[in-house]
Amino acid sequence: MSGATVDNESSVPKLGDVEDISLLIRNLNKPTICKIQGNVFAGALMMITNSTHAIAADHAVFAAPEIKRGIWPFMVMGGLFRVMPKRQGLDFIMRGESIDPGKLLSNTVLLMGPYVIG
Repeated sequence: MSGATVDNESSVPKLGDVEDISLLIRNLNKPTICKIQGNVFAGALMMITNSTHAIAADHAVFAAPEIKRGIWPFMVMGGLFRVMPKRQGLDFIMRGESIDPGKLLSNTVLLMGPYVIG
């Protein structure tokens, strides 16, 4: 490209002044409690893993289904590995299968649950 100017700007669209919600939740310096009353998929799973406590109804279902569509759940991994052992977390996201609150409780994602939320 002799003589041409090089444009270093990305062609990826930007969201403007939107901040990363997972960082906002994690840096609140106050307890954050998630009240889970239904199914939790993908990005919602990221928000739960960045909160301090999570209380789930016993009928709630947790999954990272994006892997079944050929998308690796990078955003979920960061929060998931803070609250779950890495091998179990990788197994959870690579299978893409849903699990119940009892299984997550044994893996320490749910710190206070499962409880029936009425």
